[in-house]
Amino acid sequence: MTLEESIVKSALKSLDWAVLNAHLDQIQMDAPAAERLGEIIRHDGDLIQKYPNPPRETKRTAFFHALSTYVSGRAGAGAAASLDAEFSLLAQVEEGYRGIIGQLDQSPLAAKPPALRVAAVLRRAALEYDHVHWQYEKATTGQKKLNLLSSPRLPDGKGGTFSPDAALTAIAETSAMALVMESYKSKWFRDGIVQLPALPDPDDQEIEAAGVTQMLAVIWRHWENTEKRRRFLGGELTELVPPNLPAAAPPHYTKVFSYQPPDGGWSELEVYDQIANIRMQDRHEQNFFDMEVETQFSAKAIGITHGARPAPLDWVSADEMHALVSLSQTLHYGVLKDTGEPAGLGLAEWVRGYAVLKEIARERTAAVASPKGYHLVLDRQDVLASLVRCGLSSEKAERFVTLASLHRSARDMFDCPLVPVGSAQLLVFAPALLHLNIVTTVLSNLANRGVQLSRKGKAFEIAMQDFFKKQGLKVAAFKAHRGGEEYEYDLVVAWDGRLFVFECKNRSLSLNDPVAAYYFEQEARSAAGQVNRLADALRQRPDLVEAQFGAECSGWPVIPCVLPSLPYSRSGEFEGAYFTDASALTRFFGEPYFRIKAPYKFGKVMVLHRTAVMKLWKGDKPSASDFIAHLDEPHQVMLAAKHLKIKGFGFELSPTEGATSCELYRLQYTTRSICEAVGADPDEVEQIIADHAKKFGDMQKELKAKGEL
Repeated sequence: MTLEESIVKSALKSLDWAVLNAHLDQIQMDAPAAERLGEIIRHDGDLIQKYPNPPRETKRTAFFHALSTYVSGRAGAGAAASLDAEFSLLAQVEEGYRGIIGQLDQSPLAAKPPALRVAAVLRRAALEYDHVHWQYEKATTGQKKLNLLSSPRLPDGKGGTFSPDAALTAIAETSAMALVMESYKSKWFRDGIVQLPALPDPDDQEIEAAGVTQMLAVIWRHWENTEKRRRFLGGELTELVPPNLPAAAPPHYTKVFSYQPPDGGWSELEVYDQIANIRMQDRHEQNFFDMEVETQFSAKAIGITHGARPAPLDWVSADEMHALVSLSQTLHYGVLKDTGEPAGLGLAEWVRGYAVLKEIARERTAAVASPKGYHLVLDRQDVLASLVRCGLSSEKAERFVTLASLHRSARDMFDCPLVPVGSAQLLVFAPALLHLNIVTTVLSNLANRGVQLSRKGKAFEIAMQDFFKKQGLKVAAFKAHRGGEEYEYDLVVAWDGRLFVFECKNRSLSLNDPVAAYYFEQEARSAAGQVNRLADALRQRPDLVEAQFGAECSGWPVIPCVLPSLPYSRSGEFEGAYFTDASALTRFFGEPYFRIKAPYKFGKVMVLHRTAVMKLWKGDKPSASDFIAHLDEPHQVMLAAKHLKIKGFGFELSPTEGATSCELYRLQYTTRSICEAVGADPDEVEQIIADHAKKFGDMQKELKAKGEL
């Protein structure tokens, strides 16, 4: 009998040594088993007591001692020492959280009532959002040429610049963490959801003092991300003490936790995960611009004032239309016709719910020309009535409000922009809603709840089969049994003397969560193993090939590929298989060039000019050799990878302890940097774009002079 993870997890949850002891007695307890046991313990976040809980901590200490003694007796002192190291890691993690809580207890607002502390944090977040929004509007208003390569950078007042997207994300994250921290401290959770008391009106001094609470929320997020990376992605978390503290550490520090990620932060797992999430974000933004340019779909939205029938009969906003189209493209099935109800709501209902909340935030904030307008506390029944008026049933409206309410494991206030206040009101967090990406938010909320949409994999398989058929290629999807084994092929393509075997996968991306990134990588390894097994069967059993493609294809080289529906590709082979996603694959076949898009405004109309940067095909149509070259170096991946950089940073956990870490962050795209990344001549491309910009400028002047613009 081998170690059963479910039994171990159950025993850890209740800290029941008798249950675990009985299970371990039935298995071969050797060094590998002890290592696997340690991994399960390392991954169990419930063992970490972020907030003091003396009874459970005492029980945990006795449990760990009994387990260590047991493993030492059966697997040796070395195995027990490795297990003890896992216990020590959890203690380090816990020490960091306790330090932050200690600082919260000493913050300027610590002596104030909890409700006032929260109100001050929320009001400060509204002020910060108002300032970022004002800077953004100032930077973009009146632009005749939009930049689709990167978001604008805004001045930070210190001679540098910052990303407005990053600033808005920070506001949404820190506000959520501040509310969650305060809810733990004040016991405000009801069934895991934050339930605030009535909120008073803070004065200017209290709002200013809330900056400390916000900073501690930032530190909490940094530490949480750091300890999850260490527990799931590897690396080392070491304790540095005088005289070996980092040079920049304050002289009064007695300890610094230093996290060194694998490969100095450039591990393949984190790099490819970061690239996938960047590409998904860019894809959604690009799709929005393309849809607006091609259809001017924003003019078709009717708002929520007079109610709206379910889509596609009515659209409450352009955001809703974009979200439904993008989700359907991403998942490769019609979301509007889908009957599934992930977490109790259809995907179209998820989208409509967020679209209605976003419209509520737009309407209410527009009516109040003050940062106070971003601090909305509405009657719960009014919010529910808006949802029902816009097509949700009463039951589904209640369900959506629950799913969109801030809870103890929420990562930010994009997913959960609602916070119950008392028994009859809802705080509607406008700073998150006004810039909400509905597609990403729906996928993030579902992923955070452990809900996968993989059951729709068959629709994705059929979509990809149809796509290759439209390219004029021979396609097969079949099951076969040989030697007592079953072989199920999602997609096999015969092309230019080669057989491409595709294993189709429809799994959510990590959305930059280290735990989700770890499990995504495990799935990727498993998928590579599956497709290699299928490829080997075709190599070893020519009759399988002959039955589907004829004798002329027997003996052709077999190329195993994993094909995710979401934008996850890799350069070259991983675990013996190529990884290319549906977006990269369809774009490869779509046209022979990779192009840079430049939009120009003509009054209310936008025109896109597309400049060719690199050729993807050697001939007039794509060949298998071109495709293999693409798999070896997909330009989407190379482009994103060459715009990543490592950033080191430090933060204070307590008055005497700090932490250091490093992480990947994204550099801005420019025409020149894109050309250099893919090997094109930047001077030539910039000249082409400049020539066209002049032509469009002359056209604008001519039309304006004629009164036609």
